[in-house]
Amino acid sequence: MKVTQYSGRGSYSLSVAGIPSSGGGDGGNCNLGARPGKPGGLTTYLTGNPDDTCVELVPNGGGLLVMGGGTDVDVAFERRVKPVFGGGDVVVLRTSGSDGYNDYLYNLLGADSVETLMVDRAQYTDDAYVLWALQSAEFIWLAGGDQSDYLNQWQGTPVQQALDEALARGAVLGGTSAGAAVQSEYIYDPDGTNGAYSPEAVTDLCHEYTNISTDFLTTATMENVLVDSHFAERDRMGRLMAFMAGLPVGIRGIGVDEQTSIFFASDGTGVVDGSGNVYVLAEDGSTSRTQATCGLPVIYENVLRYQLSESDQYNILTGATSVAPVRIGIDGSKTDFYIKQPYQ
Repeated sequence: MKVTQYSGRGSYSLSVAGIPSSGGGDGGNCNLGARPGKPGGLTTYLTGNPDDTCVELVPNGGGLLVMGGGTDVDVAFERRVKPVFGGGDVVVLRTSGSDGYNDYLYNLLGADSVETLMVDRAQYTDDAYVLWALQSAEFIWLAGGDQSDYLNQWQGTPVQQALDEALARGAVLGGTSAGAAVQSEYIYDPDGTNGAYSPEAVTDLCHEYTNISTDFLTTATMENVLVDSHFAERDRMGRLMAFMAGLPVGIRGIGVDEQTSIFFASDGTGVVDGSGNVYVLAEDGSTSRTQATCGLPVIYENVLRYQLSESDQYNILTGATSVAPVRIGIDGSKTDFYIKQPYQ
């Protein structure tokens, strides 16, 4: 604050009570100081204001945006992200690609800034510039790419910690395709293998192309969950059920179609936007892992399947929903391995 003019005589008292100390709010990301210097070799693309704008976030008041790949869902950003992040700063995190999200999100969200960070080397995962950008962002978006690369580059690093802390301080965390896959506790991780197709995965619980990783993010709403994207378009229902059959009892699967998303608030309530469907798979007392042994075809029966479309809701923590489930399954010993058509 600067006083430029005054008039009169005598002494004056000025009270600053109630004025925030760092530009407004106490959302946990307003006292980070000036942007550090950028290290040589780090590729970044910045659109908008290079200085941090401080938006008062509500602790645990943000959310998680899970998008299925393909064309992004404009209305999901407008309906779910824009009201929460308050015109703040956006960081797009990736290991390859370019600045394709910058102008798109800057204009769509009315953001103060959008910065794409290409964190593709271990030396950048604890760099002050990168961490400052993540910790000061009100919205962090994980672009599509290769989830194995994300795990290899970011797992166990300060970048992972910054992503984990985003929701706690009230920011929104989201991602599409690979950026969606790494948000769940269990992650399909095809590192060093060909991608698994449903007709392959169902033939053997321990198929050579099946590899599941964990110990990345610890988001409460994503505990005991596995996310898959490009879902109906690439017929990934079979592989998702085969993956689930080898994971702890009570696992839930979330399959998201292209051009579709589901946004989870901190209380677990999820709402769908977009032109496709979100499929939630769950187990109950009637679900049977009839044959779930390495070296044998997977037989997995009476799995609950909830098919959600535009505006439908499902609470991933409580299971509350207005959508009635159907029971589906797989029998990997058969060429036509689905037990009941799973997409209807």
